[in-house]
Amino acid sequence: MSTIAPMDAAVHRTLGLPSLRALLVAAAMVVSRSAAVRADSNGAAEAAAAAKAAHVQACRDQLPACDWLDTLSPLERASVKRALAERQLTVDNAPWGKIIEDVDVFVEPVFVEGGKYVRFLNNFHIESKDAVVAREMLIDAGEAWDQKRIEESARRLRDPLFSSVAVIVPVKRRDGRVGVLVVTRDIWSFRFNTLYRVQNNQLTNLSFSLSEQNFLGRRKIVAFDFNMTQDQVAVGPQYIDRNVLGKRLRLNATVNSIFARAPLLDSFAFRSEGTQSKFDLSRPLWSLASKWGYGISLSHRRSIERLFLGTKLRTFDAPTTPDDDQLPWEYRQRRFNSTLSAQRQYGSSIKHRFSFGHSIESQRPTVLDTFTGSPTQLEAFQAGVLPRSELNSVVFGSYNLFTPEYRTLHNIDTYDLSEDVQFGPNLTASIGFSPTWLGSSATFVRANIDATYTRPWCHDGYWQANVGSFTRLQGGEHIDNTADATLRLAAPSIRLGRIVTRLRVATRWNDTENHFYTIGSESGLRGFRVSEFSGQRMVSYQIEARSKPLRWSAFRAGGLVFYEIGGSADTFANMPLHQDAGFGLRFLTPQTSRELVRFDLAFPFDGANRGKPQFIAGFGSDF
Repeated sequence: MSTIAPMDAAVHRTLGLPSLRALLVAAAMVVSRSAAVRADSNGAAEAAAAAKAAHVQACRDQLPACDWLDTLSPLERASVKRALAERQLTVDNAPWGKIIEDVDVFVEPVFVEGGKYVRFLNNFHIESKDAVVAREMLIDAGEAWDQKRIEESARRLRDPLFSSVAVIVPVKRRDGRVGVLVVTRDIWSFRFNTLYRVQNNQLTNLSFSLSEQNFLGRRKIVAFDFNMTQDQVAVGPQYIDRNVLGKRLRLNATVNSIFARAPLLDSFAFRSEGTQSKFDLSRPLWSLASKWGYGISLSHRRSIERLFLGTKLRTFDAPTTPDDDQLPWEYRQRRFNSTLSAQRQYGSSIKHRFSFGHSIESQRPTVLDTFTGSPTQLEAFQAGVLPRSELNSVVFGSYNLFTPEYRTLHNIDTYDLSEDVQFGPNLTASIGFSPTWLGSSATFVRANIDATYTRPWCHDGYWQANVGSFTRLQGGEHIDNTADATLRLAAPSIRLGRIVTRLRVATRWNDTENHFYTIGSESGLRGFRVSEFSGQRMVSYQIEARSKPLRWSAFRAGGLVFYEIGGSADTFANMPLHQDAGFGLRFLTPQTSRELVRFDLAFPFDGANRGKPQFIAGFGSDF
């Protein structure tokens, strides 16, 4: 459906004799260094990547061979070297067991590379205050160096809204102590943000905002947003505060007016179609050591919902009439949601999170007053298009298990910027009970389970498997059932780049909400129309060969080639599979965004537009 959403005490490890694993890692370091020396130009990149991985492991295992700078990407290393030079500091490659003397924050200007005219733009940006950055740290002076808490602090600082670079390195201090150097680089905050998507040669989505994304240097966002989808435009103010009054409270508030987009109108005059709002105040689990979290959220949306096929409005054909009725797939929807919840966290090597709370959910779909069909068509339209009209009062609980094992990778989705990946299992199971005596329209129980397992692959790749399922038990019948499975592989980098691939299979059955899967254009088959194929089953396979980035100053650029196959239908047996292939370009300007700018040209292998190129432009990686 067309929906506009607003831009939205670890134990100290003592030093001891090296473990067998540590010795093996040290041996691997020696081998990798020798290999790097002997490697010819064709294998230099592979040897360098393996050597970097060995340095990362050496630092993780607290070996003398650890070299902190060699664990960083070129972009991060450049920022850290500039900080070390300006503060006249030296990296301490063996901080373990040492007491922290101080935490030194170095906020680098947005524009460092380039001439004086480029650096002049820094005058229009208020840098993050040192105290605001230091407030995100989970370790302080007087404590022993704890690698896990250092890494967790770095993950907190890598907020895509505020920082392009966030690195923490140990530096030498007197009397056997260590200093903590925190190096961050802001994203230019006061700007005219723009996100867009061009599909099937038409502008389908456009978002921009006049915003101050680092208000007074305190990492707060004040913005006026414009968000356009295929059928609507939403405008309004937004405020995001990740640390209200320094109390570790998070606030996200937005209010939008919604208007019909010009292509749906007979003239260019705006036509109001509704409003939407969101208010979310919470005190989340601030760190892996936090015990309690809680929150309250309120949201509403009153507007018209539409579904598209390609760049045109999808139509509905009543099965009870002989002709194709071509009824526009649109209806008015009124939604409201309020949720009050709390969380409790246990465990160290394995984390257990229990959540519980109560939510009120209301949705009231109605046919538009402009519906011109017959009573027979109206009845069929209500049955075949409109979701269920209901009020739910749900008491819920959930359980989440995961291992707090993280790795920082590079050059998968963001080139030289750090990408934090959680390894090991991540399981979430939830159940909700909605009885009529609590005000619900009907008594039901709903359950959901989602399980992911992620493991590293060689020096800088990983594989990830995910399965999920949902069911609703009402009146003795399981309805609105879904199940899906996804396998994603990011192969280790080689001389030219890396291979990234994803396979997804999804199904739903006994659906009473008139939901179905769609695939086409940016949703899996870039050579076809938006949501061109639909049904109760869906299969999608994508593979990309992504090049390593070309580097010029802070700017990064690269290319890729891709192949895709997939389809969607009501049964797997009768599902035709469609194919396309193409190539694309990716650009990264870390001063303004962590997301890649993307341009793709896809060629379908079948269908009415076989061989005809389809152009897609937007932001972020495809999968």
